[in-house]
Amino acid sequence: KKFLKNQGLIKDHKYMTDLLAICTGIGATEKETLPNGNVKKIITKGDDCEECVHDLQRYLRKDDDERSMHRMLGSWRILQNKLLPLVTTYHTSDPKLIFSVTKVLVMLTMPPEENGPAVAQEMRYLVRYKEAFLSNDILAIFVAMLEEPLSHNGFDRTDDDNMLIELVLTLFRNLLHVPNPAYSSVSGGEHLTHLQEDFIVLLKEEFVLDTVLLLAQLVEDEANRDWNLLLLELFYLLFRGQSPEMVANEDG
Repeated sequence: KKFLKNQGLIKDHKYMTDLLAICTGIGATEKETLPNGNVKKIITKGDDCEECVHDLQRYLRKDDDERSMHRMLGSWRILQNKLLPLVTTYHTSDPKLIFSVTKVLVMLTMPPEENGPAVAQEMRYLVRYKEAFLSNDILAIFVAMLEEPLSHNGFDRTDDDNMLIELVLTLFRNLLHVPNPAYSSVSGGEHLTHLQEDFIVLLKEEFVLDTVLLLAQLVEDEANRDWNLLLLELFYLLFRGQSPEMVANEDG
């Protein structure tokens, strides 16, 4: 309780016990040391894992005005310790589960309201979320998830195809929206002050930018028009803070 109070959360939040049970039910996470020395988190999903992920969606939708549940999950590092390990462990064997996990990832990474009561605290969690997407080939997995739905032309796509494309693009949008923190506000990481630049470089390396450009070229197709504002926002966030000269310079 003292930890929760220090995090600015509501000590006796009525949903805390439920959220703890849900997060525990998702599965057990372990660390695995790879041959190159890097450490990867793997998870063994619980018997009710998918139901717990759906419960997370429901609880996040009914969060209070202070977004207490969002902040609670941030303080418990659920995205880093449970959700992303689910993606890396089960993205090929259980795509239905990963579809549901992606919905939760989008909800957790949504930009906070500018005048919300705990914006500074939420932004700290969002910075750490964004940092987590720079490791363990996470972005490559989400790009691979787009291959099948994007291979279908226009109205040949199913509703699930379109939903998955929109979810993944929205996830990228949310992460790009997170600005670099000031060094004075970052606990233990000067590298986070150029997090946006590192993230954009990885988007390029994982062909995310190529995918966004392709969709932008096809946005006039009637089947793709629902994404035009989302794509516009993606481009804005990619260029945010850059001078016209830097954008125009092919070596920049």
